[in-house]
Amino acid sequence: MTTGPTLDSLRAEIDAIDEALHDLLMRRAAVSEKVRAAKQADRPVLFRPGREAAILKRLLARHNGALPPEAVVQVWREIIASSTRLQGPFTVAVYAAGGAELDLARAQFGVLTPLLPMSSVGPVLAALEYGQAHLVWLPLP
Repeated sequence: MTTGPTLDSLRAEIDAIDEALHDLLMRRAAVSEKVRAAKQADRPVLFRPGREAAILKRLLARHNGALPPEAVVQVWREIIASSTRLQGPFTVAVYAAGGAELDLARAQFGVLTPLLPMSSVGPVLAALEYGQAHLVWLPLP
């Protein structure tokens, strides 16, 4: 006879945690929509890498436990990317001579962020200049 929680009770606890997380995600999305409204008075800058870095730094400083820090970073990158898209259109032009660049851009900007893969730098910069993209992803020189 075992003592302690049963598999069913542990699964029920996970379900309750999932629902609480989902409630918080919906609350965060509602606040992001309010941010969009607040930004409308100004010319909005949607992507703020310094803000993302500050959020991740703050969260990683308080992180402990078995969940790998890399998982925390990836989860929050998805949350931040989704929040950014709630505030306005957000497309990234990607210099993608191979496949790795797209994978890196996807990891940085989230799986739902529209990416425009291009095979040379000129069209990537033109996409930004002509408003087809809001950001560009270029290789280091």
